[in-house]
Amino acid sequence: MMTCADGQLTVTMGRMTFIDTFGMVSVLCAVKAHVDRGYDVVVNAPTRREAGAYASRMNLHSRLRELGADVRGFPTVTHHDQHGYLVECSTFGNADDFEDLVTMLDERLAANGWPHTVILDVTEWLQEAADNLETHAQTDRGFFAAQRFPTLGALQFTVGDAGVGIPANITAANDCASIAHAMQEGVTSTDDPHRGLGFVHMQNYARNVGGWLRVRSGAGHVYVDPGKHILRSSVVERQQGTIVTAQVPVGNW
Repeated sequence: MMTCADGQLTVTMGRMTFIDTFGMVSVLCAVKAHVDRGYDVVVNAPTRREAGAYASRMNLHSRLRELGADVRGFPTVTHHDQHGYLVECSTFGNADDFEDLVTMLDERLAANGWPHTVILDVTEWLQEAADNLETHAQTDRGFFAAQRFPTLGALQFTVGDAGVGIPANITAANDCASIAHAMQEGVTSTDDPHRGLGFVHMQNYARNVGGWLRVRSGAGHVYVDPGKHILRSSVVERQQGTIVTAQVPVGNW
């Protein structure tokens, strides 16, 4: 839950039992947006120790402190070898930074026996997401996290920013319509006719392997259903920037 009053944003994670990469990147983007506007920010950890420990293991608290937030209640954890399961919450400011993160993820996937073709697909997806951010977001920083869920047999990865958002680049009837329009082939806010394929590639990749894709920007949230080639959308609380998450099943590889 996020509340704003008297120039302060308070993020309270409360009794949540789990926070995935989408949730963590969403918190980072919201904090970044408010800090940039001069707000003081306080972030309270989940009261359930397991959820707080997982967030700490994912370095959420460290990234929040780097943004200038007052971070409270996150437990200290022993960092066991998690290379087979995650890429901790990370920050990137340019293409070179992001390339380092992609290389890290590639190395971790390869070390755990993932097929080379899968690693190439994941790399291409992430590069498309980073390219969209660098081209359209008009911000100096993006966020990334990845997590493998062995019990679900799935890999989830999220890229986000606190930039201007898709609706600022593509005008439509509402924010959901702007996102859906951005997912159509050839749609771009630039003058380059060869651009406008990023979201198409990302959603096609997720669909082809039986996964899902979700995009949140402004007050819009669009979800690409696995294998059904349809978009589902909903209106959500407005948040600055764009967050893109994909979850793909490991079992399909």
